[in-house]
Amino acid sequence: FLLQSNLKSEILVVDDGSTDNTVSVVQSCREEGDNVQVPIDCLSIPRNQGKGAALAAGIKHIAGKCTANKSNETLILTQDADGSGNLVYLQGMIDRMRELVTVSDETQGSNETQLESNVDWTKPAIVTGNRNYNLFSPRGITRWGFQTAVRLIMNDLRVQDSQCGYKLMTLTAAKDLYDDLEVSGWAHDVEVLYRAKL
Repeated sequence: FLLQSNLKSEILVVDDGSTDNTVSVVQSCREEGDNVQVPIDCLSIPRNQGKGAALAAGIKHIAGKCTANKSNETLILTQDADGSGNLVYLQGMIDRMRELVTVSDETQGSNETQLESNVDWTKPAIVTGNRNYNLFSPRGITRWGFQTAVRLIMNDLRVQDSQCGYKLMTLTAAKDLYDDLEVSGWAHDVEVLYRAKL
């Protein structure tokens, strides 16, 4: 998808203190990178702190690079390592994001008022994807149970699946949503979506 799109893209893998060979696999991809058109990098956290902490560290890393490059018009796509978010939905997520960050301004012409639309990629916005699980699988049943509990406690977070790691957000939103998370583990998504709702 990234190679076929006109998007300038980079991949950042955040290794959350894993004991497998994640870092060396990413490094080998980088070394083969003479032919790779999408740069890949790895941020390694010395000890496991949880999914929320890993994403927060990755977003902080990206924000630092964007500040150094003076580029605030950045979109961040988060994806779980299990690949449960299907890239086939990404174009639809980008289209929805474009709708959310489009700002209409009135301009005065010689005889009439016109609406002019501008895309403001610095505007805070988030779009959630969905996962491909069979509802009647063990994972699907667990997901349904957790979502039911979240709905009862948190009311409407305006998403079907709060734990879906497949999220597209502007850099502005990402910095706001992931700064100083209280929940650093897998349930951090509920906190992030609650913050987005506010």
